[in-house]
Amino acid sequence: MIANVISISFKILGALGLFMYGMQLSSDGIQRAAGDRLQGTVNFMTKNRFFAVFTGIIVTVLVQSSSATSVMVVAFVNAGLLTLVQSVGVMMGAHIGTTLTGWIIAVVGAQKFSIALIAVPLFGVGYFMSLMKKRGDAFVSYGEGLMGFALIFLGLDFLAKAIPDPSGNALLFLRDFSGKGWIAIFVCVAVGLVFTMLINASSATIAIVIGLASKGILTFDMAAALVLGSNVGTTFDAFLVSLGANTNGKRASWAHIMINVVGTCLTLLYFHPFVALVGLLTPGAYSAATAGAHIAMFHTLFNVVNTAIFLPLIPQY
Repeated sequence: MIANVISISFKILGALGLFMYGMQLSSDGIQRAAGDRLQGTVNFMTKNRFFAVFTGIIVTVLVQSSSATSVMVVAFVNAGLLTLVQSVGVMMGAHIGTTLTGWIIAVVGAQKFSIALIAVPLFGVGYFMSLMKKRGDAFVSYGEGLMGFALIFLGLDFLAKAIPDPSGNALLFLRDFSGKGWIAIFVCVAVGLVFTMLINASSATIAIVIGLASKGILTFDMAAALVLGSNVGTTFDAFLVSLGANTNGKRASWAHIMINVVGTCLTLLYFHPFVALVGLLTPGAYSAATAGAHIAMFHTLFNVVNTAIFLPLIPQY
């Protein structure tokens, strides 16, 4: 037992060191390579808060990971390519973009593609780019930046594997809280938060929640509360990466965390009316057969409303 704990501790320590070094490597590479052209492109894509949100949506839809987008945003802020105001808009867009995965799971049962699968070839490309000094210093620096991003994602993947992987059965105990009102809701928020932190993937949590709800194990209130918790838990990756970032990188990470925490608290204040609104917007009454669509709609509406509330207040925020 003690040997197992020690082994897990060293694996977690190694994973943390790997992606913190990746953070430093990517930021240094980007900063050296970033000329007026790249800076101009990034600034154009985030020139106002609406462009920034749209950019966050597109990037997250492409990589299917809000955590990956948030990690990249923290790296860009750390390298001075994005301002804090621009980064908040991109992260808001990432929150909306990641809801597509929930709809895919609800409709066709597809699983989220792990960005860690491309981390090894990405590192290889970056390494060979870094050797091509004849192509110029900027080319070498871009290669180092790619290597850094690969190490960040590998580190996150190793972190997830270092912690014993809980299966969907780990959430079956929640059915004992069915019918217990607000106690069940708060327990589910806490479980969704911790569970997502452990497996490093909010989409995986939502997939499990949809699976349990579609079998009638979870009520809609409990499933919605789990989704709220997962939205807070998914900010953990960006927080870990920010430990090796500068002051602005840390601020970007905390902006990401606070948006989801405040949004979750506001939703809990109006939880039952919010759930009722989701029911009105989703075709068909809630049942095991329609659970996926209702949960995906809740996830989408939460992030859209959250963005609509914070978007006009970004400078003040």
